Amino acid sequence: MLTTENLNFIKKTAAEFGAKRVLLFGSSLGVPEDGTKDEANDIDLAVEGLDPLAAYNFMLKLFEAPELERKPVDVVRLEANVPILPIILDEGVEIYDDREAALS
Repeated sequence: MLTTENLNFIKKTAAEFGAKRVLLFGSSLGVPEDGTKDEANDIDLAVEGLDPLAAYNFMLKLFEAPELERKPVDVVRLEANVPILPIILDEGVEIYDDREAALS
């Protein structure tokens, strides 16, 4: 599970790179179905609004960042239409939206 500080760092970085939206998915979402408090091994993010190079640089900035407790980060572009996209859209949680960021 990610802390408020972790999420704020991801949001700040998303804004810095000009992302439109970021979804969190995978093991970092929270407590597993069996109720154990399992620590996620990595952070899975889906990003919208970045071209492939920008998405790669976004991932590099986040990858093993001290602000994210040096966890590996995987970034998927929503525009890439990857096979896992339906799962991301169904189970992912939006953690950043540039329209909301502009209002704050």
